[in-house]
Amino acid sequence: MKTLSRRKKVLFAVVTVVLVFGVLEVGARAWYFAEGRWFAAKSDDVSPGDPRINRLEPLRYDFAPGARLQVGGALATINNVGLRGGDVTEPKKRTRVLCLGDSCTFGFGPDVTDDKTYPATLGRFLDQEAAEPFEVLNAGRPNYGTLDCLNFFLYKGVELQPDYVIILCGWNDAHHHHLLGRSVPQSSSPLERSAFYRLVREKVSARSSARDSDNSLEVLKTLPPATDGLSEEAFARTERVFEELVRCCRTHGATPVLITLPNFTKPDWTDLQSLSDQEARVMAHHLVHYNLSPRGWYQYVSRVNSLIAAVAQRQQVPLVDGSTISDPDHFTDVAHLNAKGNTKLATRVVAAFLKYHSQRKT
Repeated sequence: MKTLSRRKKVLFAVVTVVLVFGVLEVGARAWYFAEGRWFAAKSDDVSPGDPRINRLEPLRYDFAPGARLQVGGALATINNVGLRGGDVTEPKKRTRVLCLGDSCTFGFGPDVTDDKTYPATLGRFLDQEAAEPFEVLNAGRPNYGTLDCLNFFLYKGVELQPDYVIILCGWNDAHHHHLLGRSVPQSSSPLERSAFYRLVREKVSARSSARDSDNSLEVLKTLPPATDGLSEEAFARTERVFEELVRCCRTHGATPVLITLPNFTKPDWTDLQSLSDQEARVMAHHLVHYNLSPRGWYQYVSRVNSLIAAVAQRQQVPLVDGSTISDPDHFTDVAHLNAKGNTKLATRVVAAFLKYHSQRKT
């Protein structure tokens, strides 16, 4: 019997390994797709590479009607007009409220199901307390910044003919607020593109969430020193976008309502050593993601909330105080509200909204 040469044996082994990993990768992608969780980047991010997402050039990404996807550990259902929640009946028959924003509006957390987002909870409260019928639509988009929200409203939101637009955004603008010219390091690796790698990592981290948090802290320590310096020019740009959001809503017949960002940041946060173990764990991902120190994060959130309040005052826009929702028990992490937090936010929104709505009618 003729034996294979060493070179052929090596080649055969390489081909076998490639085929095996190819099969595993296809299997992992099929698993994510079946679970509604296939993303081109990280498993908790929404990406234009997702086959269930329509790629519309004017928008960074949009959802395909009828899609189901997992975000933050909960399955989200996309309705007939590409928003999270139940289908929208046309033509409009009730006073329509469009909730515009990022993942904090969309809903992000293992207990934040379709009916536990703040727009869904707001809709139930209005049904109970309002003297007339309202319809609340969830136009939140994970990873959207203020400019994305403005583009979405102009390109698609106007078509929904909202009577009110409730705006809660600003978290993702932190990407742009480093001092201009400073490069922000990327923490993701090429392996993140592999569904098989991410599936294995998920299963391992699911068995040891504490160790996974510690790993995030270790990643944070390996990055270049995070910045406390923030760009005044970038803050001015964000403020202009909020001003434009207000003007565009009014131009298209909708009344804007602004919400300051719920958060539990503290003025005595300076560096990692100033955080408790629990605070460090929930902050680690955000500090890595935005390359901000704890002091820089506190300064960013404080400034954004100040400029939102300033825009509301100048433009005489109803303002809901979300910033004093600060109990860590109301949060999934340092930015996203859990189901309990969404209920608290919706309680504040409905009180301010109905007060303004009744004054406007009289």
